[in-house]
Parts: sequence; structure tokens; C-alpha cells
Amino acid sequence: MSEERMFILKMIEEGKITAEEGAALLEALRDDARAGSRTEVDQGIEDDPGSDSRGHSEEGERSQSYESAEEQDHARKPRPADVATQIKEAVQSALKGVPQVTDELKDNWKEVAEDLRHSFNEIRDEIRKKGLVDVSGLMGLISHMRDVGFGQTHEFVDEIEDVLSESDPNVELSTTNGAISVKGWDKPRYRLVIRKRLQSTDEEKAKEIAAEIVDLSTEDGDLRAVVRHVRNASVSMELWLPKENRASLDVRSENGSIRVEGVRCREAIVATTNGSVNVSGVAADRVSTRTTNGKIACANIRAQRAEAKTTNGSVSWGGVAQSGEIRTVNGTARLDPKPPEASEDGSSLSERTSEYDVSTVNGSVHVELPDDDEMGVSVVAHGRSVRADGENNRISFDGSSKGERRGETPGYDAAPKKIDFKLRTVNGSIRVNAKGKGAPADEGGEPDSK
Repeated sequence: MSEERMFILKMIEEGKITAEEGAALLEALRDDARAGSRTEVDQGIEDDPGSDSRGHSEEGERSQSYESAEEQDHARKPRPADVATQIKEAVQSALKGVPQVTDELKDNWKEVAEDLRHSFNEIRDEIRKKGLVDVSGLMGLISHMRDVGFGQTHEFVDEIEDVLSESDPNVELSTTNGAISVKGWDKPRYRLVIRKRLQSTDEEKAKEIAAEIVDLSTEDGDLRAVVRHVRNASVSMELWLPKENRASLDVRSENGSIRVEGVRCREAIVATTNGSVNVSGVAADRVSTRTTNGKIACANIRAQRAEAKTTNGSVSWGGVAQSGEIRTVNGTARLDPKPPEASEDGSSLSERTSEYDVSTVNGSVHVELPDDDEMGVSVVAHGRSVRADGENNRISFDGSSKGERRGETPGYDAAPKKIDFKLRTVNGSIRVNAKGKGAPADEGGEPDSK
């Protein structure tokens, strides 16, 4: 991976630019690489010893290579890749000088900052005058770039240990730039560790901001830690909860991954915008996982209602739920459900039928059925290719009807426990493995060759 790509990904991870802005920069790098390849080919042609160089100027030779004046005029226009290259080189040049900031520059920083603001405003106004493109993303990028690289990072750590209310407490954790981890443990108390990282040239100012950046409350046996949005700051959290509790757990981040494992609670809502979500060993009436740019991985889930939704990323879900909804737009959806069980305490999974609704647009759907002869399975599938895999399959599909195929196991109606599936993809295949080894991954969404 190139140094430029690593730098852009680091800026996204640290929250200095959004995922959309980072994607634009990465695309610019790809365009630049393609443009570089074309330039090398052109230079090879120009340097060809067999070419005619007698008395012809460089411009004359170039003109002869075009079939019309219109093509020649088009070639003179700057390509997007050329513009992207200029921006990239300017940013790289500026960043190379950041570590060598002298005391003199620090003393005069107010003047420098004012000049930078003035320059960026000029760029913004000039782009807006042209009215050629939507520059909202670029404006956000410029806004973040004004703070890149200036000041050292200061870290502050807070630790809180207390007990939750015994009557349905609420636990809310929310941050803007940072990861969150929640784990179950055997102690009756909870422990919360908050790590705050701020970038500033003034340590005392950083301390003041750190003292106020988190809205923390432990009243009435609840726990609430919500981070205020502050530029050049990231806040991560680690929470240890009693494994058995009746809390309503709400964990959110804007730019950061989230992991929740080994807890039994009333409800678990886990959501981020730019980052992955990992949930394992969680039991609740409802388990909801969401992200926009990132993958979702859920394992050993036990819930009445389960949700796993992302836009750009794969989803893998395993466990047992009375109803489950699995969604992605760009990515593969994988489902590994367990047989529905009778309720242990009368509070959840009272029905012995599970229903799963799984869909993607650009990706495939893979379902791994449990090996249980007493379980009835029905499938309604829409996809470019639908098939059953595995050894001694107990399920087969009927003929295609407008892209829909149906299948069920023998004796489905009389089965003591059932799983019903609705499976959909637009640009991908659907594979249902009823027994034996699972099908190989089909990440690209290409139809099966069989």
C-alpha cells in the first residue's frame, strides 16, 4: 500500500476527514496512477528512435497525431487526474514541513493561521464562482485540513466504577471520533475507562477541554457518557458490565469501531457511521447492529428481534432469533442460524419458528443451515443464481418464475421447529447449504457458472 493511501486512511481513522472525503482522495490517487501509466506510454512513443524529427517542432509533431482540430483542443484541457495531482502534491509539500515548525513560527502562529484562512476562503470563493460541481465535500476537507498536523497529542484517562440499578437501568455510551468496547465480567459492579486524546500546542488548554468534553452521569443507577463534538479530539471508551443485567444498552459512535461481547441485557443497540461492528455472546430481547461504512459481524446472538444493517460492507450473523433482518447494499450477507428453541424463562423466544429476511444489492447471500433433521426449512429466494449446496441436501428448489425460486424440506408442515427465509440479491448469487461444508465465498456478486 502506498504512503499516500496510508496517510489518507489514517486521516479517516483519526476523524480528520470523513469517509466520503477520504474516498474522493483515494479515487484521485487511482486516477493519478492511471494518468501516470498513460504518460509513460506517450513518452515511449515520443522517444521512439524511428520517429521523424527532421525540422519539426514538438507542437507540430503533436498536431500531426490528431485527426481533427477538435481533438487537439480537447487534449489541451486539463484532465481531472492532472488537477488531483496538483492538489496532492501541494498537500504533500505542506505536510513535509509540519514537523519542522520552529519556535518563531509558533510565536507568529496567529498571523500564519489568518493567512491560511484567507487563502482557503479565496479557494472556496473561486470554486463557487465557477458553479461546476457540488463543492460541499471539498469545503469540509479544507475545513479539516486547517488543523492537520499542528500541535502535539495529549492523552487524559478517566475511570469510573459503580453499580447499576437493579430495576431496568439505562446504559448510554456515545462518542464522535473513537472506538467503544463493552465486555461482560463476573463482578457485580461496572467499570468505565474513558481515554481522551486532544491535539493542541497548549497543554493547559487541552486539559480544560478534556475536563468538559464528556457529559457523564451516574444518577439513579443509570450510566450515561456522551462525548461533545470537539475538533482535533478523539475519545474512546471501555466498559465492563456484570454479565447478567437487565440494562438497556445503547452504544454509538460516528467515526470508530464498536465491540460488544458476553452480556445478557434487556436491549442492545450498537451503531456507528464509519467503522466496523462486532457483537458476540449477547442475549437480549432485541439486538440491533448498524453501520454505514464498515462490516458487521455477529456471533452467538440470542434474541427475539435481531437487526444487522450496513451500506458499504459485509454482514455475517450467527445465533438464534425469532425474527431477523439482515441488510447490506455493497457486500456479501452470510447467515448461520441456530435451531429455534423453547423459552427458558418465558421472556424470550417463546415461538419455535424463526423468520429471517436477508438482502443485498451488490453481493451474494450465503446461508448455512443447522444440521437438525427435526427442523423444517422454507426458502423464498430472488437472485441471479439460486442453488443448494452441501452433501445429502434436504432442500431443493423449484423452477425459476420471474427470478423467484422456492424450496422447503420434506415434512415441513409437521416439523416441531421451523426456519423461514426470504433471501434477495440484485447482482449476486444465493447459496443455501443444508448440510456439509459451506460454499466458497462469492464476494464479487458474479453469477454461478453452474
